[in-house]
Order: sequence, then C-alpha cells, then structure tokens
Amino acid sequence: MSPEENPDVDNITELITQKGGSVDRVEEWGKKRLSYPIKHFSQANYIYTEIKMEPDLLDLLHKDLRTRSDILRYLVVKKE
Repeated sequence: MSPEENPDVDNITELITQKGGSVDRVEEWGKKRLSYPIKHFSQANYIYTEIKMEPDLLDLLHKDLRTRSDILRYLVVKKE
C-alpha cells in the first residue's frame, strides 16, 4: 500500500493541513519491531513525514497527535 492509499497517512495529512501546514514528503517505512513494548504493542508502522508549518501552530499539532489512539509515539524535529 502506497502512502497515498493509506487512510492513516491521509488522516495525519488532513490534520496537518487543517492546522495551516503543508505536507512536502511522506515515506512509509513499514512495520518494524519496537525496542520495547509500548501500550502492549511489540511492532509498529513507521511513517516519515516532512511538513512546513508555522511554529505557533505546532503546539496545536502536538495536542492533537498526543490524543490520537492510533499513534504510539511521534517526534517533531526542526529541519535547518
């Protein structure tokens, strides 16, 4: 399944665009084994996404990502 066909990727992309951002790149890295169990899961689907967003709106994105039950962990990094 390509990233364009994955409903989870579509949901996150929609969430980012609703917050005023844009999605530049999406790479689906596939299912990988976790180093330690998270919420009783030993494997997770990894998705790499490059976005552009105003820093002020990032707090709203963090709040929404934390409340989603389908996201175990996420990491936001500023790209130089």
